[in-house]
Amino acid sequence: MKKACILAVFLVVALVGTNLKANPVYIPDAYVSELIFDEEGAWTIELFYTRPAVDTIIGPLDSICLISGSDTAWLSHELMTEPWGYVVLKQEQLRTPLNINRKGDTVTVAYGDWLTNSYLLDYTTLIFGNCPGAMISAPQLGQSLCYYYMGYVKDASPTLGFQNDSQGIYGTLQGVIYDKNHRPVPGLTFSLDRWDTFFPSNEQGEYTVQVLAKRHSYVDMVVFVANDPTFRDIETLSFEIEPDSLLTMNIYLKDSLVGGISRPVVPDLPFSVLPNPASVNGMATVLIDLPMTASAMVLTLVDGEGKQLWSKRIISKEVLFEVPEREGFYLLTVSMDGVRLATSKLLVKP
Repeated sequence: MKKACILAVFLVVALVGTNLKANPVYIPDAYVSELIFDEEGAWTIELFYTRPAVDTIIGPLDSICLISGSDTAWLSHELMTEPWGYVVLKQEQLRTPLNINRKGDTVTVAYGDWLTNSYLLDYTTLIFGNCPGAMISAPQLGQSLCYYYMGYVKDASPTLGFQNDSQGIYGTLQGVIYDKNHRPVPGLTFSLDRWDTFFPSNEQGEYTVQVLAKRHSYVDMVVFVANDPTFRDIETLSFEIEPDSLLTMNIYLKDSLVGGISRPVVPDLPFSVLPNPASVNGMATVLIDLPMTASAMVLTLVDGEGKQLWSKRIISKEVLFEVPEREGFYLLTVSMDGVRLATSKLLVKP
């Protein structure tokens, strides 16, 4: 199974055939917006697509295909005739069989030439269940996996054929927020997602917040101190939550909120990682998009369990580094004088 997942995610594809057809066709941009299985394990896929306001020639592309961990299946772009919309697909609507393992698989959309069997992968890939790099577990009966905001989440109220909404995609996280001395932190406002959902603590330091139904991992959070939003480091908080469920997790800050490290919230990450996803034991580059760099700037790599793998000084706006030998999610941080400036996730694949 693992081998099949890896093969699908890292399939190297090229668009071949340099001769344009006499009658060029126009392919919509599409991605998997929802996936659901029935009690027999048969799948239903919803594709969301858009067409350009003015069609442009794309060359030999004439079809769209779906790629899973074991199969590639073609469908006709003629199913997508509106400026934008949703197409709900079942196995019988494809030109060839497509097996999707409900316990874990990868599904992505590609565009290409059916006759030459050449295609170009879309950037959006659904990875779920027991596949390496999955940020979401396999759906339970009655649940779907849907694309919402900037990634895939579990949905207890599927909306096949319609725009995905927020109903049925959240669970409730609750607990107590403690400072570094394990004392409850009362009467402040926090955010785990930086600029999305804010939540208060009560007089006992207790909190409740709605979070998307998927896997999460945090090493810092936003804390409002005297109405000033600042980043604060926390002990690694990792969990997975189901839709409409309740999960208790205490949060432990690494400072006392009195004279500790604080810094303004930076909503737009000032650096990027290329490539991302990156390949195991390959090379990647961090591009620093800050107004200046200084010898006190440090780049740090932390694995999904919160373990620091390495830390190096930043002496230029491009930092080349070796990708870890294990697949999974990692966190890259840029800090200066002990103050964390920005954080970005890195996905490592075989």
